[in-house]
Amino acid sequence: MLTLAIAALLMPITLTATANAQQPATAFDCTKDVLLLGAAGSGENPNMNWQVGKTVSKLFDEVNAVVEKQGRTSQRVAVNYPAYGVPDTLLVNPGEYFNGVRAGITEAVRILDDLSKTQACAHQRVVLGGYSQGSMVMHRALRELGAAGRDDILNRIDGVVMVADPDRLPNDNVTSIGGAPANAHGISNDYPFEAMNFAKINPTWRSKVMSVCIKGDPVCGLTYLWTPLAVASYVPLHLKYAESGFTKYLSEAAKKIKFKFPSDAIVFDKSIPTTVTSAAWQLVKHQLSATTGPNCTIAWSATGKLPPGLQIDNKGYISGFPTTAGKTSTTIKMSTRCHNKNLTATVKMNFVITPKPPVAEADIVKGDVKLGECDKRNFTPAEIAEYGKDGYWVVVDGADQIKKLGYTITDNVLIFTGCAKKVGVANYTMAWRNPNGELGRDMDGSIKTQSHRLTVAK
Repeated sequence: MLTLAIAALLMPITLTATANAQQPATAFDCTKDVLLLGAAGSGENPNMNWQVGKTVSKLFDEVNAVVEKQGRTSQRVAVNYPAYGVPDTLLVNPGEYFNGVRAGITEAVRILDDLSKTQACAHQRVVLGGYSQGSMVMHRALRELGAAGRDDILNRIDGVVMVADPDRLPNDNVTSIGGAPANAHGISNDYPFEAMNFAKINPTWRSKVMSVCIKGDPVCGLTYLWTPLAVASYVPLHLKYAESGFTKYLSEAAKKIKFKFPSDAIVFDKSIPTTVTSAAWQLVKHQLSATTGPNCTIAWSATGKLPPGLQIDNKGYISGFPTTAGKTSTTIKMSTRCHNKNLTATVKMNFVITPKPPVAEADIVKGDVKLGECDKRNFTPAEIAEYGKDGYWVVVDGADQIKKLGYTITDNVLIFTGCAKKVGVANYTMAWRNPNGELGRDMDGSIKTQSHRLTVAK
């Protein structure tokens, strides 16, 4: 049968430019780290083995095992092309067969072009795999990408595995696996109209382009001493790559792929200020930011104390109402579990809290008592009505001054009680809490407070 195939392939063939039906944009899974793009061999059932055929499917199993050992994930995408069979198309209509190959090349390049335009997948690395006719597709697609200067795509390809490649060239710039001699060539080298267009693989790609060819496979491992009869007798070897005893070559190819994954290191965004300046009781909103590996999440926490009234959530958002003037420095920790690695980083944050701006004299609620006088400081119904009956007053600043005058603070009983034991002045600030413990706020989001002054005289 293969003897007839060779005879057919030596006949003059006219390739017609057949336009691919418009393919929809590829639906990539950008949560994955690697795109495995495969092309099936001649006549393989498109409804099985991820639509890439059993050999490429087995190859991708091996590649995925390598990917998973590095804590990464992969997705499989098939090149949807005719993959015409040898008996029913190549021997009957060689031109149609190679038009199918051309359709596969066009589709493979289109998918890779789609990937290059998908920003969410910018981190994704690529492995190309093809078997037999599918290897021709990948081999020629690689050439076209090189000729077009598509370094944006080529630089993301970490491995190309061409299994039983009919386009194999003697002593090409590839890593050979499977035992075929270095000077062996693929069967398509013997097509006069094709041979003149062949060029070796770019030597800079040698380490990532692998040609898997079992010694004796007549599709990829021919020497010029072969006869058509000998070729026909070795055809069964061409079908064994996915079988026990031969998958070791696919595994070897997979293990030779060196992935260039983006770094997972946590890097703090230096455009974010590391000093926060605010007045006491002024609303603080400060979002921190950092980067890590793709699809990994950073958790934020403070290893030291933040200024009283401020807190940080696990997304790096610092917020609250600082209650005390002063300077504070604390360490913020960033941590992630990324691709089986526990990573941490820190950044030092500085907080400068200035005193609350002075309150106009007319806005201060004044109270005068005499030394020794006992008093329960209550608020008028009008003051309570301003905030609602359900709630209570709290002293948010100046509590120490009140205590020095001899009073006992009871925040949830209107304000404070006791007897004036010392001559002096207490300046303090109060805020209203609702039953949920939330402080009343003004329209700008700042806490609504009242400033008070209590004077104890003789």
